[in-house]
Amino acid sequence: MAGQIDVASLKEVFRFPFRGTDWPTRFLVGAALTFTGFWIPIVPLIFIAGYLLSIMRRVIEGEEPSLPAWEEWERLARDGLKATGIALAYLLPGILVLSAGTVAYISLSIAAPFAMGIGKVGEETFFLLLVLVLGLFFISLFVGMLLSLAGLVPLPVAMAEFAVSGEFASAFRLRRLWQAMRADGWGYFIAWVVLFGLGALAYIAMMLLYYTGVLCCLAPFVTALAGFYLWLVGAALFGQVYREAVGRGE
Repeated sequence: MAGQIDVASLKEVFRFPFRGTDWPTRFLVGAALTFTGFWIPIVPLIFIAGYLLSIMRRVIEGEEPSLPAWEEWERLARDGLKATGIALAYLLPGILVLSAGTVAYISLSIAAPFAMGIGKVGEETFFLLLVLVLGLFFISLFVGMLLSLAGLVPLPVAMAEFAVSGEFASAFRLRRLWQAMRADGWGYFIAWVVLFGLGALAYIAMMLLYYTGVLCCLAPFVTALAGFYLWLVGAALFGQVYREAVGRGE
């Protein structure tokens, strides 16, 4: 693959999950783990994270993207557990703020009418509580989204640093991450646009399935297939961008 994002390299990234003699089995194993993750939290996703790291590592080292065999499960679990910890460290502040705002909104929405019903608060107090609840909710929503975005933007580079070095701490060397993102900022931006575009198309497809009524039962399976495909493309795409960025930086 070329070290620069262009139409040809994007086509290679889009097609690689469907290449190789054993790609159907390897792809379906990942999709099955993704589907299992809908019902069993965290554990299946840990193995998927380790698998994605192995793909990213190979691309960064200059190999063509491909689906490796599902083997060395202990290593996948070890790498995936660390990758999950990295993701939580970057995304947890936003998640906590959003969760706190939602819990406060639900709690006060339930408590205020109940207190009004038993005569503990008047209409004016109830109105003030309602304004307070909505205000806190929208503030937490705005702040939480900003924090989530601030954590999401550098996360692929943090994963790439960890994939290359194998050191958990390397994912939090912020100066190094910033240098890598600046070295190929345009390519990094394009990678995010491509990934969000694919995600939007997948979302539209899911909505169409739900609206058909008859085919809505297929939506969870299609979601698992599409979700795993998006993760594969993201791992290869950001691995390529990181390789280019590090090459420019050096």
